[in-house]
Amino acid sequence: MGNSQSIPQSNSTSTYYLLEPMLEAVDCAICLENCEDAMALECGHVYCNGCIKTHLEINENICPKCRRSCDQEHIVPFLRPENTDEIRFDLTAPGRAMQLIRVNEDNKDTPLELDTNVLKLCFLREDVRDIPVCILSIVGQRRCGKSFLLNYILRRLGNLECEDDSWMSGDEEVLNGFECRTGDDSITKGIWIWSKPFFMKLNEGERIAVFLVDTEGSADAKQNKEVGLKLSALSALFSSYLIFNISSRINSTDLEDLEMFCLIAENGGTDLKPFQRLLFLIRDWNSSPFGFEGGMTHLGKVATECSLQNAKDILQKKGAECFLMPHPGKKLPASNEGGLKDMDDDFKECLKQFINDLVPTLCNYPKMDRENSKITGRQLKEHIQKVTSVIASAQYEIVSLREMTIKQNLQKAKLLFQSSALCFQKFINEKGNTFLTRPDQMKKEMEEEVDKILNEVKTQLGEDDFEKLKTALNTEKEVFLKDYNTKFYKAVGVLATGSVLATTAGGVVAGVAIAANAGIIAAGAAVGTGSSLVAGGIGAAVTQIANKIKKNRTEPEDNN
Repeated sequence: MGNSQSIPQSNSTSTYYLLEPMLEAVDCAICLENCEDAMALECGHVYCNGCIKTHLEINENICPKCRRSCDQEHIVPFLRPENTDEIRFDLTAPGRAMQLIRVNEDNKDTPLELDTNVLKLCFLREDVRDIPVCILSIVGQRRCGKSFLLNYILRRLGNLECEDDSWMSGDEEVLNGFECRTGDDSITKGIWIWSKPFFMKLNEGERIAVFLVDTEGSADAKQNKEVGLKLSALSALFSSYLIFNISSRINSTDLEDLEMFCLIAENGGTDLKPFQRLLFLIRDWNSSPFGFEGGMTHLGKVATECSLQNAKDILQKKGAECFLMPHPGKKLPASNEGGLKDMDDDFKECLKQFINDLVPTLCNYPKMDRENSKITGRQLKEHIQKVTSVIASAQYEIVSLREMTIKQNLQKAKLLFQSSALCFQKFINEKGNTFLTRPDQMKKEMEEEVDKILNEVKTQLGEDDFEKLKTALNTEKEVFLKDYNTKFYKAVGVLATGSVLATTAGGVVAGVAIAANAGIIAAGAAVGTGSSLVAGGIGAAVTQIANKIKKNRTEPEDNN
C-alpha cells in the first residue's frame, strides 16, 4: 500500500556497537580505505565521517550501499570494543529498521548479500543471544502495505500492557518505523529487520525475544523472479510466524509463489524449519464478512480448488489461517503519514482487531529447528548465515512453476529409477546364487518382482519415466533369465552325463537331489538306499533327466 513516511526512532547522541569483531579494520565503501572517525547510518552501514557527510549532502541523504534514505541527524558513532571476546551493546538505544540482506544485481553469482554486522547487532545482544526468539516476517506483493502493517504492529508491541485502543495513537500522529510512502516504486529493498526486540513470555514463563522482518515485495517488473523468490524463501526460513500479504484474493499466481519459495526454503541446507504459522492477509476485500470469519471461508474454498499439490498440502497441513481486510478508503493510499484520520472506519476496526488478535499469540511461536527444538538468538544467527550463503549462491534458473516442477520431478524420477533398479538388481543377485528353481518358476518370480516394483512407483513417476523404467526392468529380467536357463540346464546336464557322479552312494544322492529339488525327476526316483539307489534309482533318474533336457532343448522355454 505504501502510505506513510518513516521517521526513524533514534537520536544523534546514541552510541552503539555495530560490530564485525573478527575484522582488524572496517573499510569505508566510499573511499575504500580504513574508516577514519567511523560513523554508522540508521540502516547500519559504516563510513568515514567526512566521506558520508559529503556524500549525503550531494546525494540527497541516500545511503551509498542500500539506497535507503538517511537523515544526517541520525548518524551515530561506530565503536569497537577493546575486548572482541566480549561483545557489548547499548541496550537502551532505540530500535530502527536495518537492512539485513541487500540485493546486488551487479553480482550475478551471489546477488544477495547478508550484513553480518546487523545480524550480530540483533541476535548477539546479551538479552537475546541465549533465549528463544520469535520472528514475525511478512512477504507478498509489492505496494500492498506490508511496511505499513508492520509499523502498526510495532506500536502494539511497544504497548503490550495497554488494554484499550490508545496503542494505536492519536488521529494526527505520523506513522514511524519501516520506511513506506506513496508512489508506484517499491520502497523496501531486500530484507529489513527492526533492530530492537520486544520481550514477551512463553507459556512456561520463559522470556522470548520478538523481532519483526520486512521483505521486498514480489511481482515487481524490475525484479528478477529468482531473486524475489529467494528473498521470500529466506524470510520464510527466518520466520516462526509468516504473514503472506495479498491484494483482493488468493489466486493461482500467489499459490505458485508460495509453492516455489517453500520449495527453495526446504532445500536450503539447514536444520531450520520454515515458519511454524502461516497467515494469509487479504487486503482490499470488497464484501463482508471481514476478518477471520470470511477469511477461513475463502481459504477453505481455495484449498479445495487448488490444483497444486504442494501448495494444497501447505494450506491444509500447516494450519494456515486467513484474515480479510477491507479497502482503507481514498485518503490513506494518498497520504505519507499513515494516520488514523485517513482511514475508513471499517478498515480501522479490522486493523485493530487483526493486530490485537495477532500480537498476544506471538509468544507461542518460538523459532524451531526440524527436531522441534527451540532456537536461541545465538543459534539463529549461525543458521541465518549458513542458509543465506546456500540460497544466495544456488542457481535455480526459475522461469515458471511448471519449469521448476519439471526439474524437481526429473530429479525425483532419477532417484526413483536408480533405487528401483538397485532393488531389482539385489533380487537378481540373490536368485542367481542357486539353480534349484525350474526356469518356468524363476520366470514367474521375476515377473512378480518387476510388477511389484512398478506398482510401488507408478503414482510417483510420469508416464514417460514409468515406461522407461518398465522397459529397463524387463530388459534386465530377460537377460537374467536367458543366462539362468543356460546355467541351469548346464548344471542338470552334468548330472545326466555323469561327469560329477562318483561311484559312491553319497555322490549319487547329491547329484539326484539337485534334479529332485528342481522338479525334473519325481521325488520317488531319488529315493533309495544302498545298492538299489545306485543300481536302480540312478538309472531311472538319469533317463528322466536326459529326456527332460532333450525336450527343453528342442522346445525352449518361452520367456517372453
